Amino acid sequence: MEYKRIKYGKYKCNQWHKLTGLKSVSHVIDRIKQELDWTDYELWAVGSILLDVKAEDLDLIIMGPVDAVKVNKLLEGCIRISFEEQVYTDVKFSIDSEMWCGDLTTPMTITYATYTDKKTINGGTVWSSRPVNGFFLRNVTWPMAKALKPGRQYKEPMKLI
Repeated sequence: MEYKRIKYGKYKCNQWHKLTGLKSVSHVIDRIKQELDWTDYELWAVGSILLDVKAEDLDLIIMGPVDAVKVNKLLEGCIRISFEEQVYTDVKFSIDSEMWCGDLTTPMTITYATYTDKKTINGGTVWSSRPVNGFFLRNVTWPMAKALKPGRQYKEPMKLI
């Protein structure tokens, strides 16, 4: 991954570890499992981190009850740990309890809650979510354009918790 200066909420980092498969982030996942209260919630890994290829980030999806206080604690905890470990993590909570499973033929729009509404990357601010009922929400339509590259394949999501 190209090293980027990223500020996300109250967390900052300007040097990121290169990622290649789940083994390269096992220490981050272990901390997330141990340090956060996952009662009634599941954590899933998705995307290119499930392949043994260079990945730009660790993509995680949280599933469980729609409770803004609990979900926001989990989202922030995952971001805090990932910034401390210098592993860029894109963690979202599925408001719809839906998960895209790599089907490249059927479009699917999912509403996700994120840690906050904006990120600053290399000095430029990216607004990605809108505040709604205690959450920062955004809609994502799958598959994204990057998923449609010829030869691109995805594995089924992997339950971590």
